[in-house]
Amino acid sequence: MALDAGLQVLNSILGQNDTEAHVGGFALTTGTGKAFFYASQALEICEYGVNIQTNTSANALVLTLTIAPKFGGSYAAPTLPAGVVITCTGPSAGLTAGQCLYKRCRVVVPRGALLRVDATTGVAAGTGVIYALAYPIGETLTDVNDVASTT
Repeated sequence: MALDAGLQVLNSILGQNDTEAHVGGFALTTGTGKAFFYASQALEICEYGVNIQTNTSANALVLTLTIAPKFGGSYAAPTLPAGVVITCTGPSAGLTAGQCLYKRCRVVVPRGALLRVDATTGVAAGTGVIYALAYPIGETLTDVNDVASTT
């Protein structure tokens, strides 16, 4: 079996009539909700980051992950063992188009949850595509909010 068996690539949501400029045109200024991903099954995020489309200004871009258990839920940082850091920090000199800033991690996201990528320290200029890599984990369990089809 290949080492990448089951790997899922989660990208910023794209529309039917998107252009290349729009796909990579997500501003990387400071703020929450730079990208959202829905976990249709239990996942373990093994990497997340941003592929830079236009050069960023000279400032260290800092990305973080937060998780909400469901739509309309409150976002919180994932619970991690002591000493584990999942903050993704770029160089203070900035990033150039074509570079990929990434962070390898192990963050469990339960089925039905939303993963949000925030720029806790953004850049004045620069755009990119935010992504996450994930593996499915274990069986998909029935959740208290699940309703089985009657047909």
